[in-house]
Amino acid sequence: MHEDCLGFYELESQHAKHITTVILDVLARCNLNVEACRGQPYDGAATMSGVHGGVVVYIFRRQKKAFFVHCNEHCLDLTLQDLTKVSITISVALNITKDVINFARRSPKRLNIAEKLSFELCITSSQLKPLCPTLWTVRVSFMNSLLANYHLVQFVIQELVEQKGESGIKAADWLNQVENFQSFFGLKLGKFLLNFFLIATESVVNGYS
Repeated sequence: MHEDCLGFYELESQHAKHITTVILDVLARCNLNVEACRGQPYDGAATMSGVHGGVVVYIFRRQKKAFFVHCNEHCLDLTLQDLTKVSITISVALNITKDVINFARRSPKRLNIAEKLSFELCITSSQLKPLCPTLWTVRVSFMNSLLANYHLVQFVIQELVEQKGESGIKAADWLNQVENFQSFFGLKLGKFLLNFFLIATESVVNGYS
């Protein structure tokens, strides 16, 4: 099997019927006959794979041999997500750091503080990446960026503690948790395990390419 990306297309609606129309339009523009379709690999979202009104149903009406197959990589992502929830240490560490980074990224003022401190501390890698709940390739990147900027995160939170109001209260609570050894250990352990998960994910993708 060989895979080619046909591009990214803007959707005016998230309804299955509209998505199907876009898919069929792209196939037609690329001179690909839907009658030759022999499979539909989507995630488990109802819009895509719903048995009553998902995209898979509309495509199947056009080609009865286009059977739905749950995307193997997405299945593995969901499995690994559930596995990490078994470890309280990793789960707590991920939740804490996710909240901290989202808190920092949602405010230009807080991001400015992070950039200023990274310059003063001579920290070259200061990109705090958001966490994706299911894409493990993104999670590995997230944990790597966080660990590379762990001291910066601590300094940023310390700066935010000085602020009045709800932001300062949240920052004080997060500072205690980030400075806790269990949080740091959870991140290091998570990074160690996720690297193996990433290899497994890439093996699944390469095995079908």
